[in-house]
Amino acid sequence: MKKKIKLKKGSFEYAFYQKADPAVKHFLAAYLGDKLLNLEPEAYAEIDKIIQESFYYFACNMPDTLHIHRTIKDADEWDKALDNFKITNIHIAWPDTEHWFDRDFGTSDDEDSFLEDAHDFDLTETERQAKKIVEAADNLIDYAQNFGLFMRAGYQALNPVARKYMEENAIFDLSILSEEGFNALQNQIDMLIEILLENLLSIIQDE
Repeated sequence: MKKKIKLKKGSFEYAFYQKADPAVKHFLAAYLGDKLLNLEPEAYAEIDKIIQESFYYFACNMPDTLHIHRTIKDADEWDKALDNFKITNIHIAWPDTEHWFDRDFGTSDDEDSFLEDAHDFDLTETERQAKKIVEAADNLIDYAQNFGLFMRAGYQALNPVARKYMEENAIFDLSILSEEGFNALQNQIDMLIEILLENLLSIIQDE
């Protein structure tokens, strides 16, 4: 039996989850519309489980990243910097990352429209086989497009939420974080969001 995951109250990942959970569900409601209302009752519990597990597994190491990649290593100097730290319109330069779902998923006409529009009885055996291949390829393309559009929309909705949470709760740590640390932290955020979205979509598609 799979071990039940439970976020520990007071932990970084629990607080992050509490902040992000409403945003995840708001995105699902806005993107899926009535489809979200028509899921089986068990699916809603599974959605809650997936969200909690995502933060349990992928947010827990973020504080370590902030600590390991701080530019002030000396403990006394760190304490002094924290004592003198003032929040005054600090600009956080988050890195831009590339994702497979950033590409254009627009559809276009192709040379196979004759086969797609033709009736089977108007085609030769070879053309009928070719039509089946074209239809199978179109189905794969449609799936990739729908998957990519869902991932892109979800990432655009949730990445700002994650960044805002970090800025509201770890602004000093961000202010002394190295460039390498920012890249590592953004990669962790990306992994959390992408795996969360992939798992959520798998539940929704199974319904």
